[in-house]
Amino acid sequence: MGIAIGILLIILLLITILAVGRVISLLAQAKETLQGFSETKVRLDSTIQHVNVTLGAVHTLIDEQVTPTVESARVVLQNMQVTTLGLADATQSVRELSIKAESVGKATRMIAAGGAVVRTFLNLRSGMKPSQNQKSRSAKGTSIVKRISE
Repeated sequence: MGIAIGILLIILLLITILAVGRVISLLAQAKETLQGFSETKVRLDSTIQHVNVTLGAVHTLIDEQVTPTVESARVVLQNMQVTTLGLADATQSVRELSIKAESVGKATRMIAAGGAVVRTFLNLRSGMKPSQNQKSRSAKGTSIVKRISE
């Protein structure tokens, strides 16, 4: 029985040695993993610093370049709106003037027609034939109508 106990002790010793070897192997892997985490942490810290620098540059760019450009664009758009409203008012005024000019043109034509009727009436009243005096008066009437329409 002594020998059996010795053999069992040797087997237990071998199993213990194998278990300790496995634990040492696992500890070595854990050490490598922790070193990898350490390197990853250093890289993350470096990346965070670069991101902070980039954000600072973007913030500066927005403050110094983009904001004034947007403000200038806003002023230009406001000026364009004022100009467009002015053009709309000017167009309306021109439209009203053209309507008034059209009515003046109609009045001029009516005056010319009225002048021809008056001449005919006067010619009939004075006993003259319209064909005798029509040429001289028609030239005078045309020049008067031209002056009125100008």
